[in-house]
Amino acid sequence: MLIKYDYIYECYAITRQITEQIAFAYDTQFRNEIEDFQSPTKSISKLKEFYPSTGILYGELSSKTHIDSSQFPNHYYVNLKNKEDSGVILRSREKTFLICHRALIMLDLYACVFEHIFYNDIENFSCIKKNKTLLKKRETRNYINFFGKNYSRLIKKFFPKDD
Repeated sequence: MLIKYDYIYECYAITRQITEQIAFAYDTQFRNEIEDFQSPTKSISKLKEFYPSTGILYGELSSKTHIDSSQFPNHYYVNLKNKEDSGVILRSREKTFLICHRALIMLDLYACVFEHIFYNDIENFSCIKKNKTLLKKRETRNYINFFGKNYSRLIKKFFPKDD
């Protein structure tokens, strides 16, 4: 729903939280006692060992949800001639397309972690190898690549660069 209505900040915040929860689920399989459990944010490091691009994704999501200074152009607009024409960007169709891409990465991440956690109960794997490492060719990756091509085409169509 948030993506449908272009709420960019909330989409990034929820996607970040989903990433933390997947990381926590992944990390708990290596813990035996309740005292051993880490916070979901600390579980990201363990997940990076299995799914390396998690670190880059999580860093991006964190910078967008914490709105560090590099993100100001994504969240604020300023008109120095008329200060009343300045404000906060709450919605963006262009940035929503990018969030859809991140949501598909979450699908891939979830599928890979699911297979890793339930390794002993699954017969046919689509995301991981028998040695519990990631397959390079996965159906979920195909969706991401397909969307990426369409994303680029849509951005060029709906948001042409001013020359």
